[in-house]
Amino acid sequence: MDFVGDRLLEQVNVFNETDRRVAGSIAVVDPAGETALDETFDLAPSDSGDDEGAASGDDEQSVAVYDDVWGEAGAYEATVELTGTDIDGQSQASETVTIDDPDEQLLGVALGSETVDEPIGFRVGESLSELA
Repeated sequence: MDFVGDRLLEQVNVFNETDRRVAGSIAVVDPAGETALDETFDLAPSDSGDDEGAASGDDEQSVAVYDDVWGEAGAYEATVELTGTDIDGQSQASETVTIDDPDEQLLGVALGSETVDEPIGFRVGESLSELA
């Protein structure tokens, strides 16, 4: 899993774990108060495991990846806002994440994950398995 993740993931990754399309924006402010990332995303539903869902989503992605976000070690403020939808009643979330090693650490934002306690969850790690 980490072998594949190392080739697909970037510094900031937004995962749609829901069964529906999710659009929104993500912003990251660096330790100096400057905007390091301000992007939108439109993510396909996560693969439900059935053949029909896999065939219809071949060209669409359920993850958005962004690189060149971390400049220096420190506390980054990450904010996600969903457009026209919510997940379990929540349409936005913010969290301060600490990046100790900008060359190695990744941020994963899980939308609707059953393994995260919140509808929009943030997790820092160095590999896909640490973000899962």
